[in-house]
Amino acid sequence: MLRVATYENEQMQAAIAACSAWLASDPRSFADYSGRVHDHSMKLPPLVASAQQAIAQAGGYPPTTRGYFMGLEYAKLVAWRSALTVLYREWLANPHGCTLPAFDRTPQPTAPDPGLDVLRATQPVADAMKAAKQAATWSFTNVPPIAVLLLAYLLVRELKA
Repeated sequence: MLRVATYENEQMQAAIAACSAWLASDPRSFADYSGRVHDHSMKLPPLVASAQQAIAQAGGYPPTTRGYFMGLEYAKLVAWRSALTVLYREWLANPHGCTLPAFDRTPQPTAPDPGLDVLRATQPVADAMKAAKQAATWSFTNVPPIAVLLLAYLLVRELKA
């Protein structure tokens, strides 16, 4: 999460720095927007430092309990990224002729994720169960009503005979 937040911040800052079209066309709104992004970006370094300190302190605990110690720091980073997303969407709605930030190289998680591992391991079983359920209900839900009536007619005719 730290690498992702830092990367996204750098991308926003670089895109704003390269946005001369907006600066030329509307200096006042550009100054307002870039100032808000800058102010928001200045909140990230203390969050990163605090999270790194929490990571260092949690290092002595088993991996399964580290999340407990990181929860507050993680929540702060999520809130910071949510506010950055709001700023990004504001720019996305009206790019003012500028190239928007590219987040195509967003760092991916490297830490183990037991929950995700379990999900991936059990997904084939879940898919097979879903397919079996669909196969079982298919015979009842996909039979045209006329076929049911024809079968009933043939059954009644056979019973009378």
